[in-house]
Amino acid sequence: MIAPGDLFDKQSNRAEPIAAFCRQLDRLEKADIPFFYIQGQHDADDPPWLSSHRWAQHLHRRIVRIGPYAFYGLDWLPFGRLQEEL
Repeated sequence: MIAPGDLFDKQSNRAEPIAAFCRQLDRLEKADIPFFYIQGQHDADDPPWLSSHRWAQHLHRRIVRIGPYAFYGLDWLPFGRLQEEL
């Protein structure tokens, strides 16, 4: 599974939504379903807040293959930085 960022609508969240999200990550781990994510502008932080869960894998500047497809992860970038990054 690949999450395309902005998993929550703001950078600062209450504990319950984060805990609920982590419970879902636990379910994915138990089912052995990988979880990759990039950060959107709403959840961007350094280090990424999802790095607190052992199953979530940050995809920024990495390639992952799922079946015959290759995905390159790139977190949200401020205006004008995308061209530089690519």
